[in-house]
Amino acid sequence: MGELFAVVRCPAELCGEGTGFIEPVALPAGCETMARSTVQRIVEMPPPPRERARAVHEAAHAVTHHMAGERIEFVRVDAPAMVRITPGRISNATRLLSLMVGVAAEQRLVRMTYRTPDAALTPYVEAVKALAMGGCDKCRALTIIAAEIGVDAAAETYATRFRKEEDRAETFVREPVVWSSIVEIADELMKHGRIDGERAHEIAARHVPFGSIEIGNLK
Repeated sequence: MGELFAVVRCPAELCGEGTGFIEPVALPAGCETMARSTVQRIVEMPPPPRERARAVHEAAHAVTHHMAGERIEFVRVDAPAMVRITPGRISNATRLLSLMVGVAAEQRLVRMTYRTPDAALTPYVEAVKALAMGGCDKCRALTIIAAEIGVDAAAETYATRFRKEEDRAETFVREPVVWSSIVEIADELMKHGRIDGERAHEIAARHVPFGSIEIGNLK
């Protein structure tokens, strides 16, 4: 017997990378992703396998929130993978990095550096300008960038700013203490699928103190 999943799609048809994605039908109340998505159908299927890249992605988000001084409620790699936090009052630069580190960590895992080409970024920029963006990390990051550079800025300006944040995120996850924290939390996620915030903070604190960096000052 499988579990019931809802096949959903970002309203901007971007966040699901054009293929849709799945979420358990019985989601916690107030789940942002389900609220912002369109249920397409209910299917019964085995839970998707845990992927190391996804575990590293979510662990990177968790470590960044820890270092920014934000309280983590839980970290989950099983669908829908997410980090739930109690948001704190942090700078836009810090919030941007917290959104960008997931992909940077995935690239670090496979020893690859990749920058989003203009053609791939343009649909997201157009969605932000039309206020039709979804809830993925990329849409949310570009929304913050729009507030800084002006929503009507040229697509090339968005791309330049976005790549600066990609560079910042890559630098951040390559810090040895940061990477050690990410790997250890990812190990726990691969074992258990979900860990509570207290456990995530405990692991991260072995390497980096809570609230130890204002990421907006990271060079």
